[in-house]
Amino acid sequence: MKKLFFLPVVLCVFIVLIMAPNSFALDFEIVNIFSNLDYYNFQPQINGGGQVVWRVGNSSHMEIYYYDYDEKSATNISNIPNGYKNRLQINGNGHVVWQGRTTGSDYEIYYYDYDEKSVTNISNNPDNGDLIPQINNNGHVVWHGYNGSDYEIYYYDYDEKSVTNISNNSDVNDGGPQINDNGHVVWYAKNGSDYEIYYYDYDEKSVTNISNNPDGHDYNPQINAAGHVVWQGGGEIYYYNGETVTNISNSPDSSDNYHQINDNGHIVWTGQDGYNFGLYYYDGETVTNIFNVSNSIIYLIQINVNGHIVWEASKTTYYYDGSTITNISYNSEGYQISDNGHRVWEEDNKIYLATPIP
Repeated sequence: MKKLFFLPVVLCVFIVLIMAPNSFALDFEIVNIFSNLDYYNFQPQINGGGQVVWRVGNSSHMEIYYYDYDEKSATNISNIPNGYKNRLQINGNGHVVWQGRTTGSDYEIYYYDYDEKSVTNISNNPDNGDLIPQINNNGHVVWHGYNGSDYEIYYYDYDEKSVTNISNNSDVNDGGPQINDNGHVVWYAKNGSDYEIYYYDYDEKSVTNISNNPDGHDYNPQINAAGHVVWQGGGEIYYYNGETVTNISNSPDSSDNYHQINDNGHIVWTGQDGYNFGLYYYDGETVTNIFNVSNSIIYLIQINVNGHIVWEASKTTYYYDGSTITNISYNSEGYQISDNGHRVWEEDNKIYLATPIP
């Protein structure tokens, strides 16, 4: 097995547009922050401070690398030989979570504390799989894990250093948890013959069925800082504003999914009608069709707090700044945008970071 290593000379800075590998405006500094051509570099994640994490490895062995924006350096923070790691997330304070395993199929949840520069197994459940962690800016983490009979939602309190089963419903599978900065959590779970959306109030320590739709399946909830929730149900997009639920897509002739919500309650999703795909944007009042393509799905959608959106279609990455759409890259993958406008992506097995110039 080859050793995963960091090439010391990797920081290639581009400010002039024609020197960059992508079509950015002149107000971005583009840096190649990592190159390791012996292994795949992919699935980068970025926070508002420009700190980046990504995966390096192959099908049998993965490591997690961390780029410190202040230090301008990259470090292997997982550093576990023969291990496999994925589903990584980074919060605004630089703390990182991922699911990982060393042998067999048992995944655990690992937590990298940026301040302590240490990694901890926070699930510590040797017999069952713990999957798909999500972290908020206070360091609290949620995931779904198998308890021997079904999947439950587990909550790690960073301050208390404790784990709690917050779904706690026997014989019902719970999955897809999301958490906001107030500690409120949403997920989907089967209720009788269909799936519903459940909301955990961190302050009240209570769980509520907010979809309450006995005739259809509800999946993949997303929650913002205000506790507003969006999900897919029966091919439509539903929005919960803390009090009421509204069908905001309301398109019976198409299938709507891949939804995202920002902290201002603006929502983006895709709609499919046969071989035609569209990207739709809800600004809190109206829905606008901002992009259309045929014979290619629209995927990897991201929206930041300013309503700026990136997505991929036909091997091309597009950027919407609130008024115009720009083709910003061809043949890039894993494009991410932060609330502060930083962008990160993988291209030609290299990780690039674009930083706004004041």
